[in-house]
Amino acid sequence: MLNIIAYRSLGSTNLQLKELAAQKELLSGTCLTTEEQWAGRGQRGSSWESETGKNLIFSVYYKLDLPIEWNFYLVEVAALSIKKVLDNYCKFISIKWPNDIYYKDKKIAGILIENDLQGKKISSSIMGIGLNVNQTSFISDAPNPISLIQILNKEINRQDILEKILKEMNLLVQQILTNKLNIHEQYNACLYRKNELRPYRDDGGEFLAEILEVDTEGFLHLKTDKNELRKYTFKEVKYLVL
Repeated sequence: MLNIIAYRSLGSTNLQLKELAAQKELLSGTCLTTEEQWAGRGQRGSSWESETGKNLIFSVYYKLDLPIEWNFYLVEVAALSIKKVLDNYCKFISIKWPNDIYYKDKKIAGILIENDLQGKKISSSIMGIGLNVNQTSFISDAPNPISLIQILNKEINRQDILEKILKEMNLLVQQILTNKLNIHEQYNACLYRKNELRPYRDDGGEFLAEILEVDTEGFLHLKTDKNELRKYTFKEVKYLVL
């Protein structure tokens, strides 16, 4: 049975869920949703635009006992959960490293994961997700947003999608302990631009490369058109669109 706590308006679902977890013992898999989020955050401080009552804004709490080195598997679990569910609605869904969900060349969902540590263990994790569902227009300066309604030309039941994602996420979190390498292989198989020669930019300038893989620590491995092998952590390289 899913445990979902619903709010009308919040600053941040991640922060609210973190506060609740500090106040009382939460069931692992507890989900907190809101219709409106006015202080939502993305990775490295970026913002997330969402029209009130149109999309899915939620965070999920998991009680864990995992080695710190396994932290990227949690990113993969969150991304795969969304990807697998959206595949039932449309084609061309992929995972843009490290944790954005794309439809073709447009962003349909973003993920923010925050872990609590005890010693060398991940003791709990909060997975924050914003998924564009029924928003028909976007006014922020985000370069490439898209929603399901824009893809399918019809409104989608948000609760149905939420419940499907939570069920998938719960299954994959359990699989980290038993089959984490399979999760990693699935993540790599779904990568945006995988094995395509496309433009990128790093501190040295623009170049053409193909994605070889993302390793289990979350580093992106590229091979340039000059057969140079390069390895990046998040924000060290930028995807370019021609």
